[in-house]
Amino acid sequence: MMDNLYYLTLIILLLSAAYYVYRQIDREMMYFRFSCENIFDIDYYEYVNNYKFFNFFNEQLSEHLRLYVQDNFHALRIPYKDLQLSAQVEFDTVTIACYLEASRNKHDKIQEEIIRTVNLEDEIRKFHAFYEKARDPEFQHVFKLKECHQTPANQEHAKS
Repeated sequence: MMDNLYYLTLIILLLSAAYYVYRQIDREMMYFRFSCENIFDIDYYEYVNNYKFFNFFNEQLSEHLRLYVQDNFHALRIPYKDLQLSAQVEFDTVTIACYLEASRNKHDKIQEEIIRTVNLEDEIRKFHAFYEKARDPEFQHVFKLKECHQTPANQEHAKS
């Protein structure tokens, strides 16, 4: 009886290992990207002449859109192991690239669901609306920075 239990345990362990290997083989990295027109109406010469501002602005918008798409992955409860997103904002286009590891049979479903639920143009409009609201004089008091006061210990280090 104990011999049978030993063999049964060994068979279960081997089947578990085989299933684990099968699941790892079935998973592979997928890549897809989607883009839209950059809907900000910016003069090209203004864009070139103020490149430092637009680089900063594009970085902020890129990070915002990357987090927005990441939230969509979480909201759809799409299973993923390793998700990497990158967003690139250029003068005329906005592009999101997605790399993730998923089972082969779910690649098309994941891509369709994300592309169907993500609306980059709408999110860019919301991003712009936030900046417009922040510039509104009615809300200027909300967006002030605190004045930093140095403690005596910091002042001693500043004198040294």
